[in-house]
Amino acid sequence: MVSIFLLFWGNILVLLAISLAAGWVLGKLLLRIASFFVRKTSTTLDDRIFEAIKTPVESFLFLAIFYFFVLELPKYVQEITDLSAAAVFLERYTLAFLIVIITYTTSKVAGALLRWYYEEGSKSSRVKLDVTLIPFLRKFSELAIYFVGLTAAVGAAGFDVTGLIALSSIVGIVIGFASQETLANIFAGMALQLDRPYHYGDYVRFSFGGETAKVKKIGLCSTMLEDSNGAAIIISNSELAKQRLVNFSYPSSTFGASFPADVPLSTDLKKLHAHLQQALAQANPTGYEPSSLKLNAGRIKEASLELSVSYRVAWFPNSAPIQFLLNEKMLEFLKKGRK
Repeated sequence: MVSIFLLFWGNILVLLAISLAAGWVLGKLLLRIASFFVRKTSTTLDDRIFEAIKTPVESFLFLAIFYFFVLELPKYVQEITDLSAAAVFLERYTLAFLIVIITYTTSKVAGALLRWYYEEGSKSSRVKLDVTLIPFLRKFSELAIYFVGLTAAVGAAGFDVTGLIALSSIVGIVIGFASQETLANIFAGMALQLDRPYHYGDYVRFSFGGETAKVKKIGLCSTMLEDSNGAAIIISNSELAKQRLVNFSYPSSTFGASFPADVPLSTDLKKLHAHLQQALAQANPTGYEPSSLKLNAGRIKEASLELSVSYRVAWFPNSAPIQFLLNEKMLEFLKKGRK
């Protein structure tokens, strides 16, 4: 009995040593071959995938070889009750660790694919996705892959997965009640990512206060915007989802801008319009849509006429310098009229 016990564990140690050596040699060889072919391609996608699998490949090969050896243990060793239980233990836990490494590698490869698409692939790929969804998809895919992989690993180790899932559900309910506000922000962030009322770089105006800001990042719990002074505005997703916003960049980036102006009742509006048109033609400001300038008469006051000066620009940030130019030229026209 003792001799068979020693033989069994001696075999295991030998198999471990052989598996380590074979995994190391085979891993180095496969990585060298893969590196050779990766360098020959023009795309960086395979480079990213290669970097993702480079670290776990040797561990995967070692465990895969050892798992194959464990399955092929001598029959006379497995027939003994105690040693048969040890063999089953080794088989199950080796498979469980193998699944964990596969899960880790799959997560890294998925992350590499999404990062490549976010940074490069969206420009040339035929499959068109909203790139602002990529960070959300990365987090979601990572959680999904780890949940499936770790559940499979626990099941392979011989544990009752249904009981574990039930326990995790109970824990999830308790955590949910304890962090309702955080979960509200997370689900609101998911809704904003999927519904896409605005994208990164869009200019939006809040219904309360009338503040205009640029969308910089939609995070898991909060959204970061940037005001006209370059300062960051951080607002929780649940609060932002309740806001009524005006998106100046949707459905297209062209924007109709306007501002009020008071002019004397004696002002010749046709001449003023021609003067402003000429000034715009000479200055040719960035983003201005030609012939879009309009002067609309509004309320008549005691000594002045309220005008609405409107025009269209290709992008919201272009409206401010054009408004400054129009105000300057309007003041210039009115001063000349008084002389």
